[in-house]
Amino acid sequence: MTRAQPGEQLVGAYLRVVEECDLVTHNQRSMERGDQMELDVLGVKSTPEGQRIVACEVVTHLDGQLYSGTPSTDEWAEYGNASYQYSLEQISEKFERVVGYLDVVFDDLSLAEIQL
Repeated sequence: MTRAQPGEQLVGAYLRVVEECDLVTHNQRSMERGDQMELDVLGVKSTPEGQRIVACEVVTHLDGQLYSGTPSTDEWAEYGNASYQYSLEQISEKFERVVGYLDVVFDDLSLAEIQL
């Protein structure tokens, strides 16, 4: 497991103190071979309705950098230049992988939240 970055530590502390999560873990990785999925921060809180799952993808770009690359589709074209579109594409793909991972790990995602 890799060491949590400062932004991830801050989000984890927020989940533990403010959201009162019973469990907070950083840099959770899929155990499936070849799967590069990593979840930055995962919080779980027991509620009367069931387990509230909070999955957070933490992006800390202090100097305003976006992900570098060229978008593979024009899905995000209305939201800005190519660099910004590529960043949105990367974040969207990360969220899809996180949902797939959570769906395998947890029985019920009705109380799940995925946050950036």
